[in-house]
Amino acid sequence: MKGDVLVIGAGIVGLSVAYNLAEMGCRKVIVAEKEFVGAGTTGKGGGGVRHQFSTELNIKLTIESLNILKRFKNLTGYDPQLKSISYYLLATKEEEEILKWSVKAQLKHGLHSRLIEPSELKPILKGVVLDDIAVASTCKEDSWVNPSILLQGYYDSCIRHEVIVLEHTEIQTLKEEKGYLRAVSEVETIDADTVVIAAGAYSAPLGRSIGVEIPIQPFKRQMFYVEGLPSVAKTNLLLFDMHNKVALVNRVEGSIVGVHDRSVPGSFDETINLDDALYVKNVAAHRIPSIKEAELTGGIAGLYEMTPDRNAILGCIPNVKGLFCAAGFSGHGIMHAPIVGKIVAEMILKDKPSVDVSQFSPNRFLNNKQVYEQIVI
Repeated sequence: MKGDVLVIGAGIVGLSVAYNLAEMGCRKVIVAEKEFVGAGTTGKGGGGVRHQFSTELNIKLTIESLNILKRFKNLTGYDPQLKSISYYLLATKEEEEILKWSVKAQLKHGLHSRLIEPSELKPILKGVVLDDIAVASTCKEDSWVNPSILLQGYYDSCIRHEVIVLEHTEIQTLKEEKGYLRAVSEVETIDADTVVIAAGAYSAPLGRSIGVEIPIQPFKRQMFYVEGLPSVAKTNLLLFDMHNKVALVNRVEGSIVGVHDRSVPGSFDETINLDDALYVKNVAAHRIPSIKEAELTGGIAGLYEMTPDRNAILGCIPNVKGLFCAAGFSGHGIMHAPIVGKIVAEMILKDKPSVDVSQFSPNRFLNNKQVYEQIVI
């Protein structure tokens, strides 16, 4: 099979890239997926769209993605159910400067972000220990989107544009041929002028197959459903304790809690481990004591695709003509997928993207120009 561009990975990022390529006039776009559309991290994502980052480019990407999400129904015919949701980030003295810098950067981009004193939070958050909190932050523009509808919108739009989506086609090796790249699977060999690796946590082995290092490691993340926990607020919100790395999603239909767990980077294990529930409860109890009496009844596990600086890898891979990467989002792929798809398509078809993402170039690891993202939820 021959295509102009092959995208490896049919998650939200890969399909966004494919859709934007086709929308810009690329005639033959092929997507190869090792399982089925949305089988990876996308199918397990929470759908949060936040602006609260320590890297200014991530703030910019969220702003641009949100602009696309507001027009998504007109673009694809699918309503992504975009709605506002409050994120409250809590910082002790150790993390205080990170939040102050983040809010300052958000304000620079015209966002309605602010720092909050603990005394102001007490009427909002019930049963949350704030004694050691120096400051908190929130952003009015933070939102939520339905990942399943977003994925379906991109998939159906790809099909309408005659993008070929090959499910159960696991690309095992990439090879350089004269003037093109060859992708080999057990069921199909695909030749393309350009290949985009958008395989999430599975991107690094694809790079190694063609002799390049893509510094992405899988890291297991677990979220547990909580029963019997009194609501900490009157509205749906996300609470993130930056010190203890505890995330609590407060919802009318029941809360969800997670902790940056003890997983070993590099493992592709995606099974939920209920034996970790006690550990999660003990860590979360530092901030929400009543969770000790609650029951963690199950949950969901998936893989974050972590890079050394916890930022995405976007752009052409050095020394391999026609090879691009759009992976390594370290937990914020869904929220940035709309604009990233557009940017990568512009890189391929127009050379220069509408948003400068050179800070996230693969070259930064060779040139030691990494900027560490300090707010990963």
